[in-house]
Formats: sequence, structure tokens, C-alpha cells
Amino acid sequence: VSTQTELMHQLGVDRAINYHEEDVWTLPEFQSPDGKFDIVIDLVEGGWDRIHTPACKANPIVKDGRNGGRFVTTVCPRGKTFELHSYWQAIKAFALPALMNSVKTWLFQSGQPRYKFLLALGVDKERSQFRELFQHIESGKVQVVLHEDKVYELNEDDVKEALHIQASGHAH
Repeated sequence: VSTQTELMHQLGVDRAINYHEEDVWTLPEFQSPDGKFDIVIDLVEGGWDRIHTPACKANPIVKDGRNGGRFVTTVCPRGKTFELHSYWQAIKAFALPALMNSVKTWLFQSGQPRYKFLLALGVDKERSQFRELFQHIESGKVQVVLHEDKVYELNEDDVKEALHIQASGHAH
């Protein structure tokens, strides 16, 4: 789902949906049992709120938790603007809402996907996830594309620029 549908096709997607022209949350093809998504990964914000609107609850596009549906996000809930001056404020802003959503969707899996908040990649003792990710980036198997005009490298300047674009809500 992006406004850059041509770029999405170049990256190999089966179908690109321009969210200015179509609302993926209401498309009938994704509401049928065979068309529902196994996972939604929300890197900008607002997806969890959309899943809980009355229309999306009535005709969900993501499988429910007991059928393998997952919702993964890296951002705080919509509208949560805050300053962090203490550990407690950080816990209230990030950990408590994420923990509550995770527990609620683990206990009550019917009708909604399981919720997972990722503050960072899960890391095992050998840091194998990072090693594998960096190998894929270095080999060119993984490209970070946030804008159709540039492929971002794994260096300080590009990471800062990429984070700025992502924070603007206009990453593709």
C-alpha cells in the first residue's frame, strides 16, 4: 500500500494499492476468508486504530489471532505525542499500551489479530538476526526504499534521512 505503485511493481509486489485512490481496509477482495492478510506491519501509524473501527470489525481484512492473524507495529498509538523526562514516562508511553494490547489479544484472540509492538528487532545471544540482515543488505538482496528517487545505504547520514522521511508519514 503506497502512493508509489510503479515503484512497488519494480520491487516485485503482486498488487500495488494507491491509498489515495483505494481504501485497502474496505476492499471486498481482502475481506473474504481466502483473501485476508496473515499479517499487517505498520511502520507509520494508524493501522491498529483502523482495525478497531466498526466497519473494519464487521468486515476485517486481517485474520483473527486464533487463525494466525498478526498486527506488528514499531510506532506508538496514533495521537500519542509526548516528551520523555523519566523512565516512568517512557514506560507509560511505550510499554504499558503495548503490553496491554499484547495481553488482550493473546487472551481474546477471536475477532482481531494478535498485537505485537517492536521497539527493536528481537535479538538472540549471537545477534544472528542482525548479522543475517546486514549480510542481505550488503549483498543487495535487501534494499531500503523510502522514496522513489533514492536507495538508502547503511550509513549515518542515510539512516538519519530515512528516519526523517519515515517520521513524516510519507515513506513509501
